[in-house]
Amino acid sequence: MRNRFRRYALLGLLAPVAAMAQTLLPTQDSYVVPANGTNFGSAVSITVGSSSQGLVQFDLTVLPTSVTAAQVQKALFTIYVNHVSTPGSVMIFEANGTWSESGVTGLNAPVAGTVVASNVPVSTQGQFITIDATNAVKDWVNSPGLNAGFLIEAIGGTSVQFDSKEATNTSHAGVLSILLANSGPAGPTGATGATGIGAAGATGPTGATGATGIGTTGATGATGPTGATGATGATGIGATGVTGPVGPTGATGGTGATGSSGIAGATGATGGTGATGSSGIAGATGATGATGANGSSGASGATGATGASGSSGPSGPTGRTGATGATGATGASGSAGSIGATGATGASGSAGAAGATGASGSAGVSNYQQVSQSGTINSETVGALTLNCPSGTKVLSGGFSFPTSGLSGSDIANVSMIQSAPSSSTSWTVWMANKSSTSVVVTFYAVCATAN
Repeated sequence: MRNRFRRYALLGLLAPVAAMAQTLLPTQDSYVVPANGTNFGSAVSITVGSSSQGLVQFDLTVLPTSVTAAQVQKALFTIYVNHVSTPGSVMIFEANGTWSESGVTGLNAPVAGTVVASNVPVSTQGQFITIDATNAVKDWVNSPGLNAGFLIEAIGGTSVQFDSKEATNTSHAGVLSILLANSGPAGPTGATGATGIGAAGATGPTGATGATGIGTTGATGATGPTGATGATGATGIGATGVTGPVGPTGATGGTGATGSSGIAGATGATGGTGATGSSGIAGATGATGATGANGSSGASGATGATGASGSSGPSGPTGRTGATGATGATGASGSAGSIGATGATGASGSAGAAGATGASGSAGVSNYQQVSQSGTINSETVGALTLNCPSGTKVLSGGFSFPTSGLSGSDIANVSMIQSAPSSSTSWTVWMANKSSTSVVVTFYAVCATAN
């Protein structure tokens, strides 16, 4: 099971990326009360009701300078509902008219332009709503001067509040996710930045409840033979999952005895060891011991005897100077004197005092845990999932995997990761794009640990 999991994860990471994604945060957001001169640009909520309208704008100049509307394959506008006073629906338009966050009021606000989405239901607080804004983004790429963002209006008596970018307690500012046709190969991943230095900030308030995490499922046990109906088991404990669509009613079969549980899946690989703390400061070097006295010099060896001189020939008559004769052979060297005895070794100097012990290095992390959850990404959609670490732990990394059985090579090539990054110190968010012709079941995971 472990090897199969690694193979799926590797396929997910190496799948070719057929498109590139851009995730933008708002440059300005606010709300206005028609005919009222008060500015609400610094508010932590965007209030939308029968007497107020919301405004959210994104800067598209951060997109590649050569991007065209034809390259915009999909654009999704996501906003977080933090309070519902009266449930209902809202309309979302392209805003028509320039405005600024610090200066917009009900006296100078833009008006509603082209419709982006109609009758968007808003009934429950603590949830995200996402609408397709592809045509609006294409309009703004073609004519950048028309980009005044989105204008949100309530339908009937609906009264709701959305998080603004100033809502730092929950940090669920609006997001505009744009999927562009890829114009070239992706560049290499940049080096990981150095870990920041400083005390950890206070733990933020608990975010919205995520879907119940699901561990790796063991293989299904063989179906037991049909038998008498067993007694009703005790109700399981855990959060109720989202209700799926009702399937057609099948014929009622006889109730079989519950088959034995499948073999539990293999335990996930142990997380990497935490970084080693820095070494303590080295103690000072001890003083050098005194040099020992030099030993006495050995006696000089005796000088060798001088070789005998050759006898002189008789003097002949002086004639012309002849050629220089060859140099006579050098007399043999005298034998070397014996080597004097080695002087005694000087006494060793006393040892220096031991240096002070260096400070202990900082502790690493422990108690590694993996949080995972499976979800389905429908064809031609972009999806994201945030995984929260258990209480008292911090997030270290995250990723995804998906099985390739039953998928064609083209489908596999058209499933890609947009972004995988920490969304806070205790949570990890993965954005996925599915351009294939079929839905794909993806397992998202986050690695958490206790900071010692």
